[in-house]
Amino acid sequence: MDVDGVRVVLKCMPPLSLRAHEHFRGHRAQDIPQPQSPLEGLRCVPQRLHTLDMRGCLDVSDVSALGSCASSLHTLDISNCYGVTDVSALGSCASSLHTLDISFCYKVTDVSALGKCASLHTLNMSGCYEVTDVSMLGGLHTLHMSSCFRVTDVSALDGLHTLDMSHCKRVTDVSMLGGLHTLDICNCTGVMDVSDLVELSGLHTLIYFNILRNGLFPVNI
Repeated sequence: MDVDGVRVVLKCMPPLSLRAHEHFRGHRAQDIPQPQSPLEGLRCVPQRLHTLDMRGCLDVSDVSALGSCASSLHTLDISNCYGVTDVSALGSCASSLHTLDISFCYKVTDVSALGKCASLHTLNMSGCYEVTDVSMLGGLHTLHMSSCFRVTDVSALDGLHTLDMSHCKRVTDVSMLGGLHTLDICNCTGVMDVSDLVELSGLHTLIYFNILRNGLFPVNI
């Protein structure tokens, strides 16, 4: 944890410790009180925290403290924090949060609050298997939602620049996404027709591979 450098990396392996991996990625830990859980240590972090990387912290289930611990938080990675179920509190970082990775937080069911983050540019929610509604995420620039198996409707995402929705097998209609720059619909086995996408000039790159049809569509349009 580099408090002065405004970047915090929590490398969480049993037993949980903020000092056990003090040379992780070249960021040396400072002498801070040993917490009972990783997030307790953030009470010592100043409000100018820029980046927080706590991927794979398996014992973390409540990230509500992150909503207020740092008003300047720019980048947050809580991927593979399997105990996390609720990310709604992250909506309070609306003035600063730019990049958020919640991939494989597979117990998360609702991401609607993240759509209220006006500053949010890039969201990776791949592997959030229980999410069904992405209608609030149309204001993002880049969305990775690979393997969000329960999503069926992506019509609200027509304003994105880049969308990775590979392996979203319940989606059947992507005709409204022709205005995107880059679209990945690999193994979206419910999508049987991409002719409308090809005819619309806004789409620059389409990645389309359907296992059932064994067809690879030209990548550059």
